[in-house]
Amino acid sequence: MDINYAYYTSAKGYRVVNGTAAQFLKADGSVDNASYIPAGTEINMADKNINFTTGSLSRFENNTRVFNKVYQRLYAGAQTGILSFKFPQATSLATMFDVTIKIFGWNARILGTVRVSFYKFSATVLNSNHKAIIECSDNFPSSVINVGLDASGNVCINIGESNTVWNTYLKVEVERVAAFHQGANFDWSKGWTQTIETDVSTYTQLLSIATEVVATRTWVDQNNIGSVPKSAALLSTADLNTFLTPGFYYQHASSNATPARNYPISLAGSLNIYKTSSTRVVQEYSDLQYGRTWKRIYDGASFSGWLRIWSEIDFNQSNITNWNNSVQQSALSNYYTKTEALNQFVGKNGAETINDTKTFTNSPIIPAGTSDNHAVNVSQLTNLTDGFIKLNEPFPGWEIMLLNLSTAEIAGLFDKKADLLIAAKEKDYVKVGCKTGGYDGVAINLNNGHIGYGGVEPADSHNHYFNGTIRIPFGIYSESSNNNDVYGGDGSLYYLSHEIAREDEYIRLRPDDKEFAGTANNYATKNRIVKLTLLDGGTIVMGVMHEYQEITVMNISGNQAKFIVNNTSVNFTIPPKSSARYYMNSNGRIIQETMNIGNCVAS
Repeated sequence: MDINYAYYTSAKGYRVVNGTAAQFLKADGSVDNASYIPAGTEINMADKNINFTTGSLSRFENNTRVFNKVYQRLYAGAQTGILSFKFPQATSLATMFDVTIKIFGWNARILGTVRVSFYKFSATVLNSNHKAIIECSDNFPSSVINVGLDASGNVCINIGESNTVWNTYLKVEVERVAAFHQGANFDWSKGWTQTIETDVSTYTQLLSIATEVVATRTWVDQNNIGSVPKSAALLSTADLNTFLTPGFYYQHASSNATPARNYPISLAGSLNIYKTSSTRVVQEYSDLQYGRTWKRIYDGASFSGWLRIWSEIDFNQSNITNWNNSVQQSALSNYYTKTEALNQFVGKNGAETINDTKTFTNSPIIPAGTSDNHAVNVSQLTNLTDGFIKLNEPFPGWEIMLLNLSTAEIAGLFDKKADLLIAAKEKDYVKVGCKTGGYDGVAINLNNGHIGYGGVEPADSHNHYFNGTIRIPFGIYSESSNNNDVYGGDGSLYYLSHEIAREDEYIRLRPDDKEFAGTANNYATKNRIVKLTLLDGGTIVMGVMHEYQEITVMNISGNQAKFIVNNTSVNFTIPPKSSARYYMNSNGRIIQETMNIGNCVAS
C-alpha cells in the first residue's frame, strides 16, 4: 500500500512505501532528496569531500577545544608590511590561545611555521604572559611577532614589521587554534582574515611576543665552526682515559686530580681535547696554580705518556744545567786541550798529511790541479767533460737522457719525466714512443719483424697490429687510382657502383629516385632500389626489370596509373593516391610486395 502523506504538517512530512518511511517531504510537499547522517552513532562513509563555508573541524576534550584547518589564503600580488592575522572575539571571557600558522612564499622560496601562545584576559586586555617559536628556512624575512587588539576589537597576530618584504604568491594557513580556560566552549574558528598593515597606531593594545627561532642545520654548521662553548664541562672524579670527545673540560678540585685517574699532576686545572685524525686524539692539561701544560696522544688504541711543555718559566740556569748533565753527560768532556787540538786538527798554514778518509759537509775550495795526482776543481772538471753526455742523467735543461739499464735490458733515448722510451731497445723489441714495459707507441719485435701500433704487442700471425681505429684522410690506394675500387682480403678487386655513396660520416645505399609528369612515361635503370613518383598518373613502362631489383611506384595524383614491364607480361594497376612495391626474384618472377591504397600523399 502506497500512502503518499501518512503524516504531514506545515513544516515536515514523510512518504511511506509498503509500510516503510522511504522519503522525507519538504514543507511544500516536494520530496527532500538530501542525505542525512544519523546523530549519536558511528558511521562508515565512502569517499567524501567535506567543504565548510565557515568554521572548521574541532574537538573538545579536558576543557580545551582545538580547531583544525581554521583558515587559509593565497595571495599572488606583492606584499610588504606586517602580516596580520585577525579574528573576532567569540566571547569576552578570559581565554588562553595556542595558535599554529604555516607560511609558504613561492617567489621568495620562504617556508616557516609560527607557533604563538597568549592570554586574552578580557575583551580589552591581553595578559603579559606569552611565548612564540618560529621554525623556518634561513631566508625567512622576520622574527618579530606581536599580539594585539585593533580598533574593531579583533584579536590580531602580527608577523613582521612595516618594511618586511613577503614578495608574491604567499600562501598562509592557520593550521590549528587551541582555546582553553573560560572561553573553551566558544567557536574561535570563524571570521579569520589576513591583511597587510603598515600602521598599528590605532590598536588599543599591542604586546611584543618573546620569540625564539629554531636553528636550521645550515645555520648551525655556518655559526659553530671554530666556536668555543660558553662553559666547560666538569671532570669531577672521572678517569681522563675515558674522555675522547673533543671539547673543553675543567677540574675544580686538586683532590680529584690523582695519578690513578691518569692526571699528569695532582692539581686542579683545565683539559682541552681535539682531534688530529679520525682516530687520533690529543689531550692538553694545564694546572691552575702555575699555568704549566702537559700533552699526550691517543692513537686509537691507547694513550702515550704525558709530556711537559716547557715555557719561559722553565728556562733558568738550574734547569739548563740539569738538562746538560742528564743529556750530555758533562759538557766539559766534549772539549779538547790545546795539545790535543794540535795533534787532532789540520793547521791553517804549512804542509800536512791527513790520514784516513775525511768527509766534508760543505765543498772545500781548492786551486786548479797541476800534477797528475792532484785533485781538480769544478771549473777544471767542466772543461774536461765539455761536449760529453753523462749516462742515466738528463741533458742540462731537459728531461731527456741517454738511458743504459743493463739489468732491465733497456738502452736508448729516454724521457725521464714522461717515463717514455723515445727511441730505445728493450729486451727483444725496438720501441718508439713507448712507456717502459709497454707497447703504447710503436713496438718492433726483433725476432719476427712484426710491428705493433698504439698499445698492442706484435704477435706471430700478422706483420702489423693496430690498436683502435685507423684514419687515412686521402683514401687507400693499391694498384688502381680509381677511388671506386676496393681490394678485399683475398686480393680481389671490387668496384663500387654509384648506388654506394658517402652522404655524411656513413657509407649509405642511395636509391634511384625519379619523378614523372604526364600520362605516358618510359624508364630503364640497373639500380637495385628504385623510387618512381607519378605526378599525373598514367602509364609507366620499364624497358627491363633486372634480377633482385626492387621498384616502388608512388601515384600521388588523383588518376589511375599502370605499371608495365616490357620484357614480361606484367601489367599492374595502381589506384589514385596509392603506392605499390614490386620485386623480381632469382627465378625472374615479378612479385607485388605491397599495395597501400589511398595513403600516398605528397607535400
